[in-house]
Amino acid sequence: MKSLMVLRHAEAAPEGPNLPDPRRPLTARGRGQAQALGRWLATRGMVPDRILSSSAVRARETTEVVSAAADWQVAVCEVADLYTATTEFLLAEVNRQADKVQCLLVVAHAPGVPDLVGSLVARRGDMALVCEPATFMEVVFDADSWSAIALRSGMLRVLLPPHALG
Repeated sequence: MKSLMVLRHAEAAPEGPNLPDPRRPLTARGRGQAQALGRWLATRGMVPDRILSSSAVRARETTEVVSAAADWQVAVCEVADLYTATTEFLLAEVNRQADKVQCLLVVAHAPGVPDLVGSLVARRGDMALVCEPATFMEVVFDADSWSAIALRSGMLRVLLPPHALG
């Protein structure tokens, strides 16, 4: 069984003339969201074998804060193309993972994150309605190989919006 944990980055500062979108950092609230999620994951023993993160500042910071709060010692692989990733690109990244990886965490952006999860468990577009910043999702697959993961082949096990953590 494979577990795909997917996280939309936490709340970030607004874009502005001196702050282009890829350089937007987390807000204080975003840091709090990421810390709360990391603690929640730690209490449930949820630890990825591998983390893929967008190279955008807000995604990298989300990954760092969640990892620190969960006390994970997992290497992070930055993938610049996750910043504007489509469902197809994200699925290709998932399919490319080594089979020894049992649990994969992807930290990226909307609309790619909700579109991917929606496509894996239902229909594209359904998840966009509930995927605010810092929303965590876990999809599990009855598969031994990441290359076997396909659209509509997963089961949504966790959908955790940030307000559920307090």
